[in-house]
Amino acid sequence: MGLGTQAENKPLFRQNRAPVAEIRVHGYDSTMPRQPHMTAPKVDLKASSLAMWAATGSYVGLSPWVPGTLGTLVGLGWVWSVSRLPGLTLQLAATLGLILISVPICTQAARRIGGKDPSAIVLDEIASLPIVLLGLDLSHASVWLAAFVLHRVFDVTKPPPIRAVERLPDGLGIVADDCVAAVYAALVLRACVWAGLLG
Repeated sequence: MGLGTQAENKPLFRQNRAPVAEIRVHGYDSTMPRQPHMTAPKVDLKASSLAMWAATGSYVGLSPWVPGTLGTLVGLGWVWSVSRLPGLTLQLAATLGLILISVPICTQAARRIGGKDPSAIVLDEIASLPIVLLGLDLSHASVWLAAFVLHRVFDVTKPPPIRAVERLPDGLGIVADDCVAAVYAALVLRACVWAGLLG
């Protein structure tokens, strides 16, 4: 009787159910068994919008290595373009114009990628870099190098109030914290120039 009871209680077939993983890519939801060594799908940023192209600095932000530094290098090209404009007023207008445009662009890109300030977004570095060099003599390579290094140092270390500014919503926080870092860098750079340490 005991054996019969045990046999009746055993399932006729053993069911092996793999855990189900929900996968969401570009708004498409599906479920599928999770296979061994399976990795989460990557969002195809290159197939995205013009805003994604701009936010990632022509896709340099997709680099797995120091995307922020690479974005700042791209920003040097933007600085050179701004410096070609006649007069400080036009240079300032161009700088401010790109900063303002960058806010909605970075907002859209961050929502698409996910996260508060994704490392792939480097338009903030590009747009803010001219702040460091506006009005300075750009004929010396040491000035360019110092501007690059100082911008990166303040962007990475984020002294107050940069972290507080970074918490502003969406693209405003993404762009504004780099602008504050650029202001710090500009002040230090001008002090170095005034002291005769550069040039």
